[in-house]
Amino acid sequence: MDNKKVLEKIKKCLALAQSDNPNEAAAAMRQAQALMAKYNIDNDAVELSDVNEFAAKVGSTKKQPAYVHGLCNVICRVMGVEAYFRVESGWGRAASSVCFLGVGSRPELAGYAYEVLARQLKKDRTAYLKTLKRYKPANKSRKADLFAEAWVFAVMSKITEFAISDKEKGLVVRFKEQNMKDLKEGKFSKNHKSTSRDCDAQQAGYSKGREAALHRATGSDKRAALSCRALSKGADFLPHRARSLCSPVVAPESPLI
Repeated sequence: MDNKKVLEKIKKCLALAQSDNPNEAAAAMRQAQALMAKYNIDNDAVELSDVNEFAAKVGSTKKQPAYVHGLCNVICRVMGVEAYFRVESGWGRAASSVCFLGVGSRPELAGYAYEVLARQLKKDRTAYLKTLKRYKPANKSRKADLFAEAWVFAVMSKITEFAISDKEKGLVVRFKEQNMKDLKEGKFSKNHKSTSRDCDAQQAGYSKGREAALHRATGSDKRAALSCRALSKGADFLPHRARSLCSPVVAPESPLI
């Protein structure tokens, strides 16, 4: 029996040990203790087994643009998880992914939510980029990034943060201390500086971002974690200067096999 199955069996026994039936509770506790002794598993390992990770691909570059970090920050806040970037490199190529870390199924739901929103953002950014016919390539990319930053800001402005309990926060801290000691501070591209000439890019991105609706999913709703729909057709406020979307996400690097 692999370690994961053993831990699941132990947790089921511990849950049964809370039964109102004293005989059933005692039998379940004895079975849990027997399994822990047999497989050399302590209480700490059982508790930390509730912490999970889920990785979603973000691209082939080591340094992600600010709007990608901003989108990850949105997902973390609404799903009640943490995130870090993992970079695998070798043979002249790199593969990056964002790993969501949290309790229960939330990391997996966060990964699905990120994938849905990231696809929509990429689609909208590409469509906007095609409208910039009279600009030089570098300026096209800059304005498209401003569009994307405003898109993310629009999504961020209307979310409700998930309240994480102190117990869950403690579990994640302990998990990182035991399993993620090699994490280091990552770098990301700063938000582009904007001028009055960039208001069109920002307003277009903000308006499109208002169409993305983020809904928390539960259990079997994994791939329905998000839906995109028109939320408002009224006038929206957009700050003239692009705001910082999030702080750097820690990013360990490992060889690509």
